[in-house]
Amino acid sequence: MAFKINPQWTKVHSMCNDLSLTGSTNKAYSDMLRTCYRKLMLYTSCLLLSCVTSLCYSQVSNENNSKVIPLNFSVVKVTPRPLPYQDFCRRYPAECLLNGNRTIKLTPKALTLLQRINTQVNNEVSFMLDIDQYNQEEFWALPLTGSGDCEDKALEKRHRLAKLGFPRAAMRLMIASHKKFLNSHALLTIETDSGIYVMNSFTDKVKAWYQTPYNYEARERVDGQWDRYDQSFWTYEPHTD
Repeated sequence: MAFKINPQWTKVHSMCNDLSLTGSTNKAYSDMLRTCYRKLMLYTSCLLLSCVTSLCYSQVSNENNSKVIPLNFSVVKVTPRPLPYQDFCRRYPAECLLNGNRTIKLTPKALTLLQRINTQVNNEVSFMLDIDQYNQEEFWALPLTGSGDCEDKALEKRHRLAKLGFPRAAMRLMIASHKKFLNSHALLTIETDSGIYVMNSFTDKVKAWYQTPYNYEARERVDGQWDRYDQSFWTYEPHTD
């Protein structure tokens, strides 16, 4: 990346250089030269700050746009919502109405909000199994008690993001399986113009779907049905102690 040098910096640099070449030793000259170098250092600092800011913005833009890989798995079956999710939707119908735009523009502001909500929910909601909290093997709920498991955290993230203005149609649940530990896990996926991003209860960092350690089993559709993916292409990582 090329940066345009501030004309004022060039002018001050040239002035300082001319003063230093005169070789004068009187006090007025010395004071003038020190003042010149102080100005030069100030302009240099501003120039460096501008460069760093531009590089940071460029890095964010490149990370979001340079490698867009679609989630293009073969769908082997379309099924209704999982039964515990159906029960949740009967209790909270507005939470399951996936309306609005199906994608969001992944601006730096949007990414910051996604990151903030992901971190907040992960830190504020303590993990608790449904059997311990509700005396049921599977009970999907908003974590109003301050505790919940992975699908409860995913639902809470969507709830908070919707209140911030994110369209529900762009925020869909996903069921995945860890490539190493093989445990089933629920995630919230965000459909963006830079690909699908994942909000995970096990990490605060919002990542592209292909940067996570999961095989993907099923994903929610806008119409409320679920796409179930071909599992013959799943890959696994060795589990070493």
